[in-house]
Amino acid sequence: NTLNQKVDITYYYPASYDVVINEIMADPDPVVLLPEVEYIELFNRSNEIISIEDWKLSINNKTSRIPSAKLHPGEYIVLCNEEGTSLFDDDINFAAIQEMGAINNSGTEILLRDVSGKLMHAVQYTDDLIKDAEKKEGGWSVEMIDPEDPCNRRENWTTSVNFLGGTPGIE
Repeated sequence: NTLNQKVDITYYYPASYDVVINEIMADPDPVVLLPEVEYIELFNRSNEIISIEDWKLSINNKTSRIPSAKLHPGEYIVLCNEEGTSLFDDDINFAAIQEMGAINNSGTEILLRDVSGKLMHAVQYTDDLIKDAEKKEGGWSVEMIDPEDPCNRRENWTTSVNFLGGTPGIE
């Protein structure tokens, strides 16, 4: 009788830093080779599949909900406004954020919270993270050097060296 079968169901409740803010494009103008879109890339550094549906992204006190999305271990997802998702390659994993807050070059607090409100990761962005003076003019993202050390603040961020100006959705 199939009604008497047992099924084991496991649910993984993510810990802080399982999903981290891994790349930030705050000033896409002037364009290098990526679309002129602000974005934030998240990275799942855990060994578990994590649903980020209804997580909250706060940029300078403007909070937006992340729509339905799952991240597999080692997977990236790019968060940007709805119009921006159509400007990137189709093979990039995206979540369109309605009314995503603007990232100020002079200083922006970016917070990622799970559905219960627990802080998963936070980054204080300023254009001081861009160490190359020429790249401060715009078009270049900043990337976390070592996602296994997400608490190592300024020293763990650098300007992208990719000729496109950033690496949205990839390592």
